[in-house]
Amino acid sequence: SPTGQLGRCTLMRRSSEEEEEEDYEPAPIREVEVADAGDARYKFTFAIVPTSEGYAKCHWRVEGTVFHQGRLPNSGDTGWTQVGTLKGNLIDREPLHRNGVFHQVCDDESDELRGIACLCCNADGTLRFRNLQGLDAKDMRCGPSNFGSFLHIERVKLAKEHRGFGVGPRMVDRLLAWKGAPWTFAAVSPFTLNDSRDDLIRGRAMLEAPTAEEVARTHELNDKVSRTFARVGFQQCGFGSEYWY
Repeated sequence: SPTGQLGRCTLMRRSSEEEEEEDYEPAPIREVEVADAGDARYKFTFAIVPTSEGYAKCHWRVEGTVFHQGRLPNSGDTGWTQVGTLKGNLIDREPLHRNGVFHQVCDDESDELRGIACLCCNADGTLRFRNLQGLDAKDMRCGPSNFGSFLHIERVKLAKEHRGFGVGPRMVDRLLAWKGAPWTFAAVSPFTLNDSRDDLIRGRAMLEAPTAEEVARTHELNDKVSRTFARVGFQQCGFGSEYWY
């Protein structure tokens, strides 16, 4: 990609032998630990991990962890405790241009990734500028975004007592700045990252309709989490869209 290569990408389906050997945890190919620039009591770790799912060698997992420094339970000593995680996907689009299987690679991972990919990109991985408010295909500065790696931030989860202090957005900001995860286009569905909303509806029957108060509170929480991602550079794909880039 224009910002770096993670390794050779091969478009090969897994053999039956490879599918049977899935009980091992692949080792990260890149790792980093970085301090939280906004609060010295936090630090983040990131790792790029290979995956053998779908079209092999074009898709890597992005894994992150949040640590907080404070009093350890039952000891009184000061130390680092894990208080959050991040999960994402990094897909090298360049080898997929010729085959036109970018949507298929994303579909192999999740419905959410497929939805974002189909909205933002063509089947060959190039951008669908007509769906991306604020981007212009004629603007030469947007050209590199057609190539290279597509970063999807799937999940940012924090312990309840550490929410509301900007830790999640700062973690995402540090990930975006990390050279070990080279990307030229990043996308997220902020509303799916809303842990407070999940807490609000937890315990309700699957088909039970939300109350008017819950609907209003959900909209309020969605607006809040969207604003936090806007602060680190994301913008809505279009009016009313659930996806941001």
